[in-house]
Amino acid sequence: MSRTALVMYLGAMLAHAGDQLHQLGQRPHPATLDQRFLAWARDAIRPAVT
Repeated sequence: MSRTALVMYLGAMLAHAGDQLHQLGQRPHPATLDQRFLAWARDAIRPAVT
């Protein structure tokens, strides 16, 4: 799986999780979901600064 496809998939899972949490009456801060689902993947994609 390409990194782009992975980030797209994780974005879809973030939206799905947000919908489910909303149905349960919970409203997590968007940054919290972003950190859990996407931030680590974006950091892995960025080249290391030397």
